[in-house]
Amino acid sequence: PELTTEHITKGLEALAKSANSTPVYVSGGKLYQLDDSGKLSEEEHAAAKPYLWPIGHNVRPAAQSLGIRYCTDCHATDGPFFFGDVTVDSPVVAAGGAKKMVEFLKVRPFYTKAFAFSFVFRPWMKIIALGSCAVIAVVLLLYVLKALACVVKVLAGRD
Repeated sequence: PELTTEHITKGLEALAKSANSTPVYVSGGKLYQLDDSGKLSEEEHAAAKPYLWPIGHNVRPAAQSLGIRYCTDCHATDGPFFFGDVTVDSPVVAAGGAKKMVEFLKVRPFYTKAFAFSFVFRPWMKIIALGSCAVIAVVLLLYVLKALACVVKVLAGRD
């Protein structure tokens, strides 16, 4: 059976008659209550927030842990860890829908997307960094060999 806003209004009206306090209905991330004029109001409220389980990397076997294949298990630009859709579970017809995972975190979506995008170029960055280190090592080796040649000439007395 579908639960509509009319059902919620009738239920809250019945509860308001029998109680000395203001009854509310919490579902699907929304708090429903009757305003002063008797109309149903719906709002985001701390009591309606979902319970978010903390992530524990160390509670699973290594083969099932996040990141076992690569960092992009979580940090891909289309990875479900941050950008997947979570269906809002609610019996209220109007409250259905989906939210992005990043909406439950305390980070800005742009920051998360930009950070995930940086993983696209990390292999290139590693190759360039290692190549640069190799070039610097070769240049230093050449200067060490030239210095060694000068020292050998001085010690041989040919200067």
